[in-house]
Parts: sequence; structure tokens; C-alpha cells
Amino acid sequence: MINPPGSASGRPSARQTKENTLAVHEYLSVHDYPRPVLADGKPPTQSEFKEIFAFIYRTIEPSFHYTSNANPEQDIFSVLRLHHYPQLGQLTSMHMRSVGSLTSWPVVVAMLRWLCDWAQMVSEVETPVLDDGMPWYMCPQDIYDRLLIRYFFTWYQAALAGDDGRHHEIKQALVEDYRHSEAANDAAAAAKEAKAKELIDETARLQQLHQSYLNARQVATSLEVDREKLTKYCDELRHKTDAYPARLDELRAIAQQLSNEIKDAALRKSQLRQDLSARDASPDQVAKLHARKSALQEQLRSARETRERAREDSELEFQRMEEEYAAIDASVHAYNSQCAHLNLEGCSLSINPQILTTGSGSVFTDNRDPESECNFIGAAMNPLRSEVRRYRDSTDATTDQLDRLRAECDSMSRHTSMLQEKANAAQAQLDMEKHKGEEEVRSVAQGRDEKRVEREQLVATMRSRLEAARRRYADAEHRLESQRQALEAEAQTTRDQYMEAVNFITKEVTNHREMAAKMLEDVDEAVKESGPPVPS
Repeated sequence: MINPPGSASGRPSARQTKENTLAVHEYLSVHDYPRPVLADGKPPTQSEFKEIFAFIYRTIEPSFHYTSNANPEQDIFSVLRLHHYPQLGQLTSMHMRSVGSLTSWPVVVAMLRWLCDWAQMVSEVETPVLDDGMPWYMCPQDIYDRLLIRYFFTWYQAALAGDDGRHHEIKQALVEDYRHSEAANDAAAAAKEAKAKELIDETARLQQLHQSYLNARQVATSLEVDREKLTKYCDELRHKTDAYPARLDELRAIAQQLSNEIKDAALRKSQLRQDLSARDASPDQVAKLHARKSALQEQLRSARETRERAREDSELEFQRMEEEYAAIDASVHAYNSQCAHLNLEGCSLSINPQILTTGSGSVFTDNRDPESECNFIGAAMNPLRSEVRRYRDSTDATTDQLDRLRAECDSMSRHTSMLQEKANAAQAQLDMEKHKGEEEVRSVAQGRDEKRVEREQLVATMRSRLEAARRRYADAEHRLESQRQALEAEAQTTRDQYMEAVNFITKEVTNHREMAAKMLEDVDEAVKESGPPVPS
């Protein structure tokens, strides 16, 4: 007897234990073990180990059962000794009683792996596979050959034992076995067909999932999705989103501050206007003041010219009167000198009229007294002196009035200049505050425009990426639809071929059944003709 491969000697390693566990689990899954065991690599319980051993060994001996449920180790050791298990010396009853321990499980699972390999070998021998890959139940001829060989051997043993009466019983058992085998074959074929259909559907679903995974992977590769970058970008967006309320409050505070400053500037401007109005410094009043200043300057210029002309005339007149007065003084002085000379001489002398003669003629008469004449001349000079003195006084008063007008014009000019300077300073301050407010509003608007442009660019980029992803998704759907149609066509072709094969197999089965019935009849006739065999 050829034993399946197993460990030659020594304790199995951890890697071998893991491989043995996976192999046993795969064998149980393939052969439809009713309970999920060994899926997570954990050892089974004592009762589960008994059921697993019995399930595997029934592939070799379908009638196997434990003789004693209380002590199944003896039956297990008997089976292993019967089939010459190579590592039987390493397996003890303690291993059987503590299957799940760290020291027992590697040895026990190695034994189960050896039993699975042995059962698989026996199954392959009893259920051969054809050259085209079809299992034994697809070939009724092999079943018929095995049943026929079994029938001949049973009949021959009965004949050797001298029990010829069992011929019909053996034949009937052969027919029943054949019918049971046919029914089992049909049930197995139906089960395999259903299993194949499920596998086809599962394969299609897995192919669809795999294709969707490939499409998603292709989309992710095309979009260059990096987990760290995406996480960082999401964090930045979250931080920006969290910072938006604070930034909005800050912008609102800035806008409120600007509004307050603009209101303050407007209030200061109105106050300045009120101050200017209170000081009669409105633009119309300033223009009136300038006009009045011009009129006063014109009056001052005309008064100066009049004063200059009057001064020149008065100086000329005064010079002329001074000359006349000097001539009169000289005449009076000469007259007084002559009078004194006459008094000194003590003689009476008549004055020559040519002595006190002016350009207009003589002022004396021959029959007047010289003293009286002098008194007359002095009286005549007094009004003239009074007139000259009054003219001088009026000229000084005019000069004083002109000086007062000049001082008033200068004062009004200085006041107008001061008001103009204040108005210019207030206007400059208003312009500066207005420019400052416009600059701040412009900066805020520019920042808002930059944020809006940045948002629009981000939205445009995301839209372009989304559109590209949609196009790629549409292409993937189109390719998936094409592949689905191709798979449906291929499945239809496979289904047609399978139906043709089923029809062919059904036809062949019918032919084999007819041939088997004919051969049975021939065997019966040959047995009847030859009689029972003679023992040697």
C-alpha cells in the first residue's frame, strides 16, 4: 500500500501547522462540511474533532461509526493502524483528549492532513476523471463496468460457495444498484449544475466587482488622489471654514468702524460748516468780503490819489501864501523900521505908497494913519491865517481818516486770510479723511474680490474635475456594458454548448442502458447455457 505524503519525523513547525490547518479547512469546505470550523485557525473542541475525523474517514469507509462514544480514541487508533499511519508513534491518547492545547494540536492536525490526503487519493481512484476533465458521473459506462465487475465477482463467490439460488437476487441487487447509481448521478449532476450556475453568477459578480475596483483605481490614479494630501486639503478647508465666522466678524467690525469714521467725518464737516456759518465765513460771505475788500481798496486808492492831489495843491497854495506872508512880514518889518526911525528923529513924515506895495497894488492911502494902517493889515491877515490853519486841520483829519480806513482794510484782509486758511485746513482734513475711508473701503472691496475670484477659481477647478470624472465614469459604464454584453454572449454560447453536451450525454446514456440490458440478457443466456462453475 502506498501512503500519501506526510511528515517523516519530528514535531511539526508553526508554519507546517498553519498549512495543515488551512488544508483541512479547505477539504472540509470543498466536501460541504455542515459546520464552519477552522475558519479562523483556532483548534476545534473534542466533540468537533470526533465529528471531523468521522466525516473525513467516511469518504474511505462510508459505514464507519464509533463503537464507543465515551472512548473514541481506540477506534481512531485502530483506523490509523489499519492504514499504516507513518507518525503513529508520536500520537498518544493524551493528544486525543486535549486536542486544543498548544502541544497536542500540531500533532493532531498533521494526522488530519494525512487522513485528508488519503481520502482524496481514494476518491480519485474510485471516481476517475476523464481526459476531457469531465467527472465520473458524466460517464455511465464506467459505472456500468464497475457494477458489472462487482456482479461477476459476487456471482462467482456465490457459485463457489454452492449458493446458486442467489443468482436472481444478485441480479436484482445489481439492477437496484445501477438504478440507485443512475439516480445519484442525476442528483449529483443537477447539484453540480446548480453549483456551476451559482459559481458562474458569483464569478460574474466578482468580475463586476473587480472591474468596478479597477475603474475606481483608474479614476483614483488619473486624479492623483493622495491620502495625505487629501487629508491635509480637507484639514485646510476645515480650518478655513472654521475661520470664516471670525473673519466675517472682523470684516463686519472693520465695516462698522469705517461707517462710524465716515459718520464722524460727516459730523465734523457739518460742525465746521456751522462754525464757518457762525463766523460769517461761508463761501458767499467770503466772496462778499473779497468784493468789499476790493471796493475798500479801490476807495483807499482813490482817497490816496485825492489826498496826494490835495496835498500837492495845499503845499503849492501854502507855499504861495508863505511867500505872500513873508513879503507882508518884510513890508511890516520895513514899515516898523521906518516908524522907529521917524520916531527917533521926532519928525512927522508921510509914508511913500510904493513901500507897501504888492503885486495887486498899494494897501495904504495917503490920508491914513500908519498905525491904523498896520492894524488894518494885521486884521486882514488874521482871516487868512485862520483859513490856512483850518485847511491844515482838515488835511490832518483826512489823513487820519485814511489811516483808519487803511488799518480797517488790513484787519479785514487778515481776518479773511485767517478764515480762508481755516476753511482750506478743514477742507484738506475732510479730503484726507475721505481719501482714507475710500482707501480702506477699496482695500476691503479688493480683498472681497480676491476671495470671490479665489472661490470662483476653486469652484471652476472642482467643476472641471467633476466633469472629467463624470466622463471617465461614463466611459467606464460603456466599457462595462460592452464587457457585460460580451460575457452574456459568451455565457449563451457556453450554455448552448452545455445543452448540446447534455443532449449528447443523454443519448449516450440511453445507448449504454440499452447495451447494458442487452449484455445482461446475453450474460443470463450464457449462464443458463454453461451452468454453475465447477470448483477446482
